[in-house]
Amino acid sequence: MDIYCLSPINPMDPDWRASTHREAVMVRAGSEQQARSLANDAFATTLARPSPGARMATPLWGHPYAVRVEIVQDQRYRSGGPAGILEPWGYI
Repeated sequence: MDIYCLSPINPMDPDWRASTHREAVMVRAGSEQQARSLANDAFATTLARPSPGARMATPLWGHPYAVRVEIVQDQRYRSGGPAGILEPWGYI
């Protein structure tokens, strides 16, 4: 498996209200799609209520226009092991 760093491109986008985490995420996954899916599953929330007349926020982790993804080599993370969120801690 590879280690992916997922970074929000524009954390000020109002749709980030639909995520409990809005900073870079390190994920061990078998593909970019799996890394995006794991981040979305871990951080998407339905708690973000739209203001009157506004549309509902949409989780952005799965969208290439909103999240930059790159494979990283980092001694802190091993590629062996189960797929999951490595950072922030507590999601694997």
